[in-house]
Amino acid sequence: MRPRSATNRRENRGPLRSERIDSLRPFTSAVDCFRTYESLSFGDATIAVYMKREGIEYLYSFDDDFDAVQGITRPETADDSCR
Repeated sequence: MRPRSATNRRENRGPLRSERIDSLRPFTSAVDCFRTYESLSFGDATIAVYMKREGIEYLYSFDDDFDAVQGITRPETADDSCR
């Protein structure tokens, strides 16, 4: 019986430690945002972190809690331009 290659052994054990840590970064960033902006729910904090990471500035929402977050613009009406 031949030994398995290092690549095959790695695939069978799941993600590398650094990959697991990278996958937690959005979550830990959302926790930080949630603690910073007391008015945001954890779900809202997750949205805010995602928007910042993806470079999204405008958010159409009735939730005025987002107004406290720097870098996010919440148009007051659907007629407000995002451009």
